[in-house]
Formats: sequence, C-alpha cells, structure tokens
Amino acid sequence: MSEKSESKSTSKSEKPEKSKVSKKPKDTGKAKQRKSPAGRKEKKMKTFTVTGEFVMGDSLQKFQKDIVARGEKRAREKIFQDLGSKHRVRRSQVLIDAVEEAK
Repeated sequence: MSEKSESKSTSKSEKPEKSKVSKKPKDTGKAKQRKSPAGRKEKKMKTFTVTGEFVMGDSLQKFQKDIVARGEKRAREKIFQDLGSKHRVRRSQVLIDAVEEAK
C-alpha cells in the first residue's frame, strides 16, 4: 500500500511539461504588399479648398478651409464634421459656396 500512495503523491506534484511550439510563421524579412481587390482603383488623396459661410449667433461667419480628401463629396462631409464639432453648427446652418481642387 505504501507504493500506491507514493505514486499518487508524485503524480499530483509533478506536472507534465508543455512543448514550446511556436505557431507564428517565421519572418522572412520581406514586407507584405497589400493588393487592392480586383476591379477597384486606388484613389489618391487630393487637397480641396472649400469656401462658404455658417450661422454663428445672429450673423453669418465666412470661412475658407483646405481639406485633404479622396473626392469633392468627402471634402464637403469633412467640412460639416469639422464645423459641427468645433462650433456646434448643424448641417443646415452651413452654406458651402465652392469646392475647388487646390493646385
């Protein structure tokens, strides 16, 4: 009986060693290049000059701002976001006169 009790006590105190296997692929030193999905063109960022005015209190405040965006529509959205966050102006209170691509 003493043999059985010894085998039980040693099995509880000793834990089996885990093998240290790395699951990460080895770095070959080359950076992976991202490929654009088939049929999609990558758009370049452009600088747009947006001019207009917005309601501030009882008067209209003029503004002219340079925005980096992919297109004219996105430049307009960025103006609405910027004026709304800085001056608490709603979209209906912003009047955009012109959006031109900067040279």
